[in-house]
Amino acid sequence: MPLVLLIVIVSLLKFDRFSTVENLFKYSEIFKGRAATKGQTLGTIPSNSKFIEIIGINYADDNNFYYFTPIILRTEIIRNRDIAFTVGITSDTREFVLSFKNNVITITHSTVTNSTADNNFIAQILSVNS
Repeated sequence: MPLVLLIVIVSLLKFDRFSTVENLFKYSEIFKGRAATKGQTLGTIPSNSKFIEIIGINYADDNNFYYFTPIILRTEIIRNRDIAFTVGITSDTREFVLSFKNNVITITHSTVTNSTADNNFIAQILSVNS
């Protein structure tokens, strides 16, 4: 009986050790606000960044807004490059070009494709770090 009890205890200890989900990746916030202005600097990419997550928003006021599907980019691919993307839905988009040169994120181009997209912004940029 003591041997069985010992086996059960050891099994539970092993299970407990592996049942805890460890957060292997940590998020850090690079930018939070509403950005759409050409020349605006949004922050710096951390040296241990693996991915950048860009979250767009359609913002009318504090009671009338919605977020768009995040854009996730691998950091090693975007470093020292310019990346173009849109924020919005098919008929309501704002085009952005972000520069990632020297790990600094800057808006180098911003234009609306139609007049209803003037309230589409970059709301947040997160870094997934190792």
